[in-house]
Amino acid sequence: MSEAVTSSPAAAGAEPLRGARILVVEDEWITAYDLMATLTQAGAIAVGPAVTVAKAKQLAANEAGLAAALLDCRLGRDDVLPVIHILAARQIPFVFHTGHASQLDLSEWPDAAIVAKPALPDLLVQALYKTIQPGRC
Repeated sequence: MSEAVTSSPAAAGAEPLRGARILVVEDEWITAYDLMATLTQAGAIAVGPAVTVAKAKQLAANEAGLAAALLDCRLGRDDVLPVIHILAARQIPFVFHTGHASQLDLSEWPDAAIVAKPALPDLLVQALYKTIQPGRC
């Protein structure tokens, strides 16, 4: 988790995720780049985007200093369960940003926020902030 992330979204002003490295896993290019821009505007360091499960697994396993991940549940015909297992093993929290949450059994991760597509940027930033800073919001 990034020490640079401030204590509350409101106190952080325009950069509530300052310095947090966030992995973006999203297969729709336009959505992926919108997410990357949203994270950058919130002060985060956006990693990715990973548009395939193979790329997402590689980044989840090898990228140093990840504070969290923002995951679409489906990349093409594949689900992101292998990526989730890697993140969980590394104790990297994640937020689901998806229109497919009902198609997967996510009960194994009851603490993971689910933000339905489409979502306002502020909702995504707040969900990530709460994920990175549990108990401080």
